[in-house]
Amino acid sequence: MSLGAAWVAGSVRAKLLASRRLGRVGARELARLDGIERAVAALLHSPYRRDLAVRLGLADAQRAVEAVTLWHLRILAGWLPMGGAGPLRVLAAWWEIANVRGHLAALAGDARPTAHDLGSLATAWSRLARTTSLADVRATLTASPWGDPGGDDAASIVLGLNLYWGRRLAEEMPGASAWGAAWCALVLARAAFVDARPPVAEQRGPRFGLGGTWADARSVPDLRDRVGRDTAWVLADVDRPQELWRAEARWWARVERDAFVMVAARPGPVAVAGGAALLWTDCWRVKAALALAANGGGPMDDFDAVA
Repeated sequence: MSLGAAWVAGSVRAKLLASRRLGRVGARELARLDGIERAVAALLHSPYRRDLAVRLGLADAQRAVEAVTLWHLRILAGWLPMGGAGPLRVLAAWWEIANVRGHLAALAGDARPTAHDLGSLATAWSRLARTTSLADVRATLTASPWGDPGGDDAASIVLGLNLYWGRRLAEEMPGASAWGAAWCALVLARAAFVDARPPVAEQRGPRFGLGGTWADARSVPDLRDRVGRDTAWVLADVDRPQELWRAEARWWARVERDAFVMVAARPGPVAVAGGAALLWTDCWRVKAALALAANGGGPMDDFDAVA
């Protein structure tokens, strides 16, 4: 198969997979259900049924939704020409960060969650999974495409991963330049103003598309004023740390809106990335719907505000 034909095949496959999303309407109906058991039963008749079982609790059901989405990305990668899966590897890093969080929890003595199987879409997970200390985790990340997270403690490692992932979105995901710096602004706002953990020295440079003075921000509005016009949209009308959930919802909405445009592009990397991003945003929305259903079917105004 020629390079052009492989991109055509991959783009068609991406559009096909994206067409099987639950979508906003389907997720809204899921969120209306009273109880996680009813919600999981409904998903058994959806594209997310692969790893689901009737008696799963909320956390396991959400993880099953994540696993199905990752599986679809791995299938999609198989349709692409050699070396063409880079954008999917960037998206799959979202699952790799989740794996690292679980690994860090296990190193601290907590229960170890089942890791997502990233296959060829892994960045450094096979090496990270073998680490036995926080210092070892940091050293392994530093020697990988992730780069130095900036600290040996778990919080610094997770923050560093999220910052580097934002940069990877901006630099390696076709059509997604607006997403990366905005993601960095979000995670930094949460770290500084919710968790009271300002970035360490290694995380304060201008490497994340936020300009040179963002690390001196003393409030969410101050951060918004410092990150630049192209990034400030994600923090628009958010004045308090308690309102950052609205900024996160706005970020996901922007990703989905851009992805619809991308998937309609001519066959190639942009169209494939758009289809993959639509699968990813649907995964996020379905997880939110499951959470509302688990709480007895929350008010639809709450779901609409988030999703």
